[in-house]
Amino acid sequence: GDKKTQRFEDAYLDVLFDTIKDLGFHAVTYMPSRNSLKQLERVQDHCRRYKLFQISGEDINSPRQSFICEAMRAPQFANLIESTWALIGHERAATADPAAGMFTPDTIAQWPDLDERTRRFASIGKQFIADQPVSS
Repeated sequence: GDKKTQRFEDAYLDVLFDTIKDLGFHAVTYMPSRNSLKQLERVQDHCRRYKLFQISGEDINSPRQSFICEAMRAPQFANLIESTWALIGHERAATADPAAGMFTPDTIAQWPDLDERTRRFASIGKQFIADQPVSS
C-alpha cells in the first residue's frame, strides 16, 4: 500500500538484470504489492532465466499498512514463502559455518540447481523453527 506501480522501471529491466548478474549478484528482491502482475511475471521470468534467487521485498514502513500482505497469498508468489524459509536456513547454516551458506562456492558445487538448493535450505529453516520451544 505505500508505494504505487511505476512504469519507468520497465524500460531498463533487461539492462538491470544483465548488470546485476555481471556484478555477481545471486538474488533479487521484489514487492508483489507494488507492481502489476505483468511486471512481476516479467521480473520472475528474468530471475529464472538468470538463475537468481527470488526474495520478497515486502515490508511495513507506514502505520497505514496492514501487517498482512494480501498480494503474497497469490499462488504465483508461493516461491517467495519458500525462499523466506530458505533465508532462515541459510542464516542458521552460515552462522554455524560461514562456508555452509547458500551461495558459497562449495554449496553451489554440491547443489548447483537453485530450486534444489532452495528446498534444502528451506528445510533447514523449517526444522530450526520447529525445534524452538514454545513459550506460554
